[in-house]
Amino acid sequence: MPLDLLRRGFRQGQRRSGTSGTCFTRFVSVTASTLHRIRAMLRAALNAVLRARLIEENPASLVVLPSARRPRAVVWTASRVEQWRRTGERPSVAVWTVAQTAQFLNGIRSHRLYAVYHLIALRGLRRGEAAGLRWCEVDLDAGTAVICRQVQRRNGRLTAYAPTSG
Repeated sequence: MPLDLLRRGFRQGQRRSGTSGTCFTRFVSVTASTLHRIRAMLRAALNAVLRARLIEENPASLVVLPSARRPRAVVWTASRVEQWRRTGERPSVAVWTVAQTAQFLNGIRSHRLYAVYHLIALRGLRRGEAAGLRWCEVDLDAGTAVICRQVQRRNGRLTAYAPTSG
């Protein structure tokens, strides 16, 4: 297969999957979820080559990878806080209790971004959705906000996109 056709398929796969084509070098350890993303990009590129009938089967679809389980969130209990203070180690995903959330929000009440933190903490906005929120999408009288875009960093630039889920 000519290399330029594979490159073209790779670029089409990048556009379809929204990835930037970051290069990986030798001796870089990657997580199972990263391996799944790499395989998805490769599969998308090879699917373009498959549609062009240059190959008969997509070899990336035959690759078996370790399962990529999401880390399970734990609550910041008093014992976990104590262990974190003692060892410096923290869970990969941890959530605050209601009391901890209230203490945080009370502590930043005068901060200029208090309303954004309040939305994130109590309404579940993602960081990118909060960054993409504009005043024209907020109705203070009705107490509503329309989440219609999010800000993400891609290729070193901040860019607005439609939210990933509704």
